[in-house]
Amino acid sequence: MAIQPNVKLPAMPYRAEEERPPFNTFLLCCAIIGSALFGLINFSFSAFHPDYIIVRQPIGDLELLPNGWIQSVDFIIFGFFMWAFAAGLRRELGEGGSSKMLPLMHELTALGLIIAGVFVHNPMHSIASVVIFTSMIVSFFLFAQRFKGDTRWKGWSTFSFITGIIVAVLIIMFGYSINNHGAYAGLLERMAMFARAIWLIIFTIRVAAGVRFSAR
Repeated sequence: MAIQPNVKLPAMPYRAEEERPPFNTFLLCCAIIGSALFGLINFSFSAFHPDYIIVRQPIGDLELLPNGWIQSVDFIIFGFFMWAFAAGLRRELGEGGSSKMLPLMHELTALGLIIAGVFVHNPMHSIASVVIFTSMIVSFFLFAQRFKGDTRWKGWSTFSFITGIIVAVLIIMFGYSINNHGAYAGLLERMAMFARAIWLIIFTIRVAAGVRFSAR
C-alpha cells in the first residue's frame, strides 16, 4: 500500500459552525459601546449649555460652544469604535455577498466621524456629514441584500431595508431643515442616529449570542 505524504491544508478563516474568537466578539461589540458613549457624552454636554437648543441644532454645533473640544473628541472616539466594528465585521463575513462592501461602508462612516471631530468648520465638516450619512444608509441596503435567503437571519432583510428607508427619510428631512432654518433639525438628526443605534444594538446582541452568517 502506498504511503500518502502528509499534506498540510491551508488555514481557513473561521466560519459559521466554528467558535468565534473572543477578540472578534469584542470588535463587534464596539458598535454598542461606541453608540452608547457617543449618545451619553453629547446629551450630557448639551445639558450643560442652556443656550444650545437640542431640538433645533445639530450635534456638530456642540463643537462651536465653550469646551467644544469635548464633542470633537466624542466624534473621534466614536469613529475609532466604528472602525473596530468594521474590522470585526470583515472577519465575521468572510466571503460571500457584500463581504467587502459592508465593512468598507462602516469604515467610511468611521472616517467621516473622525473628520467631523478634527474639522469643526465647513466645508470639511459638511463633507464629513455627507460621508457619514451616505455610508450609513447604503450599509442598511447592503445588509438587506446579504440577509436575503439566510434562514439564520429570517426577517432581517426586511428589517434592514425598512430601517434604511426610515434613516434615509430622516436624513433628507434633516438636510432640508438645516438648510431652511427649520425648527427640528437637531431632533431629526438624533432620530436618525437613534434608529441606526437600535438596529446596531439588536444586530450585535444576536451575533455576540452566536448567530452566524451563512457562507455564500
